[in-house]
Amino acid sequence: MYQNFSRKIGFGSKGYSLFLKELKSIKKVILISGSKSDYKNVLNKLNKIFKKKPKHIMLKKNRGNLNLINNIYAQNKNIDTIIALGGGSIIDFSKRLVLKFKNHKKIKFYILPTLLGSGAETSISSIINTPSEKDIVVNENFLPDGIVYDENLINTASKLSLLMGILDAFSHCIDSLTSINKNYYLNFLSVETLNSFINKNSLNSLINKNKFNYFDLAILSFNGGIAQSNAGSGICHALTHSAEKILNINHSEGISFFIRPVLKYLLIKNKRDLKVLDKKLLRYISKLAQYTNKDDNLKRIKSLIYKETFIDNLIDKSKNDICWKLYNKNVDIKLLKNFIKNENS
Repeated sequence: MYQNFSRKIGFGSKGYSLFLKELKSIKKVILISGSKSDYKNVLNKLNKIFKKKPKHIMLKKNRGNLNLINNIYAQNKNIDTIIALGGGSIIDFSKRLVLKFKNHKKIKFYILPTLLGSGAETSISSIINTPSEKDIVVNENFLPDGIVYDENLINTASKLSLLMGILDAFSHCIDSLTSINKNYYLNFLSVETLNSFINKNSLNSLINKNKFNYFDLAILSFNGGIAQSNAGSGICHALTHSAEKILNINHSEGISFFIRPVLKYLLIKNKRDLKVLDKKLLRYISKLAQYTNKDDNLKRIKSLIYKETFIDNLIDKSKNDICWKLYNKNVDIKLLKNFIKNENS
């Protein structure tokens, strides 16, 4: 099985130099960001690099409007480069716009992630929360020509967001071990990525001392995205997607809540697949999830999870999620429900 990779990756302020090598083919640029991104600083940097100033499009709640993609395309058919600045929802919206352009012309695509963990920057999937549904598209054209991990941008995220992002990347790596699309390369990549991160970043430093090595976070997110891109996700993500719809929580909150009970389930049902995971890693994940579960939205899930009707509805919706279908075994619903209830008590 072949693997999908992004073409170039840059770290820190020097990472912007990858644009310099593309100046001959970059004439007209759109920068797409959210309202909370440090877009002014990025625009200043891009203005110094490109001959013509990039056009800036700011997305707010309209990032879930698929019709907006057609509108932006119709008004900007002469551009040749799209740069996405933001977290997963901004990146996934930009991917759809890139695909729209690629159906008609060549276009370059670069990503400046501000929130790490989802792996959206290296994934061939795009997930958009429309008013009516979670719209998922998978396409190799979503892979960017380059990614710049700017420490100054990543540093704007809150401590809790960074910790939840770590759990999201952990989940991607673990999911790749239990997917119908698993392969020898991803088994190696995922395990080595997980072990490298926890050996270089103590849990005490992350939680109590707020010491984040942002480039370790970048590599974790990058490799987690590759794992997700090539193997898909699993039960944890299926449950999370359903909880997002039902409770209006964000993605990383859902992962933080479900990763412990799902991991406990997998250690029984996928014992052979997960025997490569060290006990130190499992303790690390459990303690980190315990810490992030103090978030108010996760407390709200706890107050509902014991209601049989709630958890039945959650699992029924999850069964229809593509991530559930990528898991390589039939799910023991009764056992999974018990772990979800008991693990978060």
